Amino acid sequence: MSELKFTPGPWLDYEGEELIEEGSLVITTDARQRESKVCITEILVDWSEPFETEQRANASLIAAAPELYAALEEAEKDLVAAQVNARMATKHDSKWEGVAEAIQSSIDRSRAARAR
Repeated sequence: MSELKFTPGPWLDYEGEELIEEGSLVITTDARQRESKVCITEILVDWSEPFETEQRANASLIAAAPELYAALEEAEKDLVAAQVNARMATKHDSKWEGVAEAIQSSIDRSRAARAR
């Protein structure tokens, strides 16, 4: 695993506490909240529908970023292992031809996303 360039998780989304300003959702960590109340990001919210539902979902997605990153990293490792196995299987069974190459685009997308 490469060294993370972002704040380690878990990230939490808060609403309705002294941590936030009126009209916003805040993404933070327990440590940041306890020590200095510095947030990772703040989402200004239009509390009318359909915007409220969408912005709450956005906040939940952002808060899940560290777990999603870890899951993507694990999936990439599994894809690389599957690609190696597919290459070995191709030597014994032609039905496996092209499988390793087909997996490569998913590996490339995973690496590009994690490099951002």
